[in-house]
Amino acid sequence: TTCTTSAVCHPTIIFSFMSGNFAEKLDFCSRYVVFFLFLKKRIIIFKKNTIHNKDKYNLKGGETDMKKKLALLLSLLMIFSFTVLTACGGTNNEDAPAEESAPAAEENTADAAEEIADAAEHGYAGSDPVEAAVYEYVADELSEGYSDAEYNIPIVSIVGTDDSNASDILVWGDFWVINYNGEGDTLKAASGGNYPGLIHLKKDDDEYEVVKMDMVADGGNFESSAKEIFGDKYDAFMKVNSDSEAREKLRAETIANFVKANSLNFTKYQDEGWDPVDIPL
Repeated sequence: TTCTTSAVCHPTIIFSFMSGNFAEKLDFCSRYVVFFLFLKKRIIIFKKNTIHNKDKYNLKGGETDMKKKLALLLSLLMIFSFTVLTACGGTNNEDAPAEESAPAAEENTADAAEEIADAAEHGYAGSDPVEAAVYEYVADELSEGYSDAEYNIPIVSIVGTDDSNASDILVWGDFWVINYNGEGDTLKAASGGNYPGLIHLKKDDDEYEVVKMDMVADGGNFESSAKEIFGDKYDAFMKVNSDSEAREKLRAETIANFVKANSLNFTKYQDEGWDPVDIPL
């Protein structure tokens, strides 16, 4: 449908015009702009025709009709001017993603806090979600296969971390699992073991999940396996692994954190055949 230069196009005709193949390529905002420009052009043409054809419109009631039509067109132009400004330029689209992402950011922060809180129940006292995930893995996964005990408190000595790749975060360390049973005010060690190696994690939003662990071999393959896994961190690992005094201090601190976090009444821990040791509460 086309409009003659002397006719006033009805809005339905204009929208029909805009529904063609060309308009299909335009987005919502662009359609408003096209209609705005089209309407403005019609007003200009209408006014020109009115000026050049005064005699034609001097019939009784003709001039009044023309004024009404011109007022109608001007009203439509004002309405669509406001619509275009509001729909296309009145909102700052750059701010929208931040508002939409705010709930997700809050959820991610909550996930990280929950992960740290879970690790605290195993004796972790830090605030690093990667370390927290390692604590949980050592306590929950590496403790499998032991006979049941009341409490499981890991010893985690981290030698190095590489978080440059969120899909494969690397944590090298010397990891111990020790299981305890409570007797009176004493935690008595029942079983445990040493699991040095490299733990692989991946990051999903603000949550960290252990994917796998490369464990140092036992026996005669220990040294070669440790060198392969730790690489340039081998010397640092051996220093940590052989320092029983520092490990015992870390153990006591972790037990103290565990007792506090779980509101327990133990004041000592004890290995079989050894005297009880005061928990540094």
